[in-house]
Amino acid sequence: MAPPSRTTNRLHFEDLSPSRFEDLSLALVYRLHRWEEIHHDGRSGADDGVDIRAMELAKDGSIRVWAVQCKRYGRFTGADAKAAVREAVAKASTPPDVMLLVVGCDVSISARSAYERAASTAGIGSAILWAASVLETKLYSDHPDLLFSFFGVSLARRERGRENDLRRTLAMKRKLKRVFGHGEPKPAVIIHSIDDEVYPSVDTAGSGTISPWFRAEFAGHYHTGIEVYIGLEHIIVDRSDNAWSTMEFGKGGLGAASDPEKAFANTRYDVLKVFIVGRIPFRNIFDVDEDGDEYYPGPHLYCRYADAGEPYEMIVRREVDGYKEYHQTDRFPFRARDTR
Repeated sequence: MAPPSRTTNRLHFEDLSPSRFEDLSLALVYRLHRWEEIHHDGRSGADDGVDIRAMELAKDGSIRVWAVQCKRYGRFTGADAKAAVREAVAKASTPPDVMLLVVGCDVSISARSAYERAASTAGIGSAILWAASVLETKLYSDHPDLLFSFFGVSLARRERGRENDLRRTLAMKRKLKRVFGHGEPKPAVIIHSIDDEVYPSVDTAGSGTISPWFRAEFAGHYHTGIEVYIGLEHIIVDRSDNAWSTMEFGKGGLGAASDPEKAFANTRYDVLKVFIVGRIPFRNIFDVDEDGDEYYPGPHLYCRYADAGEPYEMIVRREVDGYKEYHQTDRFPFRARDTR
């Protein structure tokens, strides 16, 4: 059975030349066993349908013959499987004990079954198939040197990058704990984009995106960052499933009622006053100026607007008179639901 694939950046085997793909396959096969002999016939161009031949000394002292086919397919079908088996046995006096087929793409169950049936019919004792997901797992898990040699991917460099990110996150967490603390009063904070060239002037570009700097009120800490209050509004909440929608006052209908709670009294909805809370993760906070300036004394945060052009990884609604939160995933378009 093939080993499970781990979550990694996908490798593009199709970017390798056919000869380079054979070289990669040879390097993996070479490390698979202590071979008595191994031959890379594909390099010479006279491979008789087999790219790599190898002799394995089995535990009982017998010799097992391996035939390895390397196919940098973009798509692998049952017909391709049968053709690969035919090539492997066409000029052999006896079928190999083991056939290993290495392909640079994903393989369906039906194609894999066709390969195994064709190998069995041809008298091959064992049929093994390494598809793209298996190759990726082998390279990322067991052979990082080959990963770097053939694809330029350095796991050591990536690991150092993660370590540096973690150190920076913990340092920012400690700094913000000191700047904001946990008590009252909640200080005002100026949020800047690291690309801000407008402050202290008002942004008049009218681009429709969030301003490159704005004033907010610190709301608290959470496990991966800080929260700020960015607004106050009413929402309607469905009692049956807690789905919610914003109230659109002044646009007609129940949402424009002078007393919205009364307007909704005989429906399945509740009207709640909520804070709009933006969550800014530590990864988006580049630095903190604790002292501020002559325009706005106090903390200034310089942030990456890295989440859809904003510093927030999430925006939630929180009850003014309680602790319950309402998330975007539970939101519904109010006009599409029955209020009677």
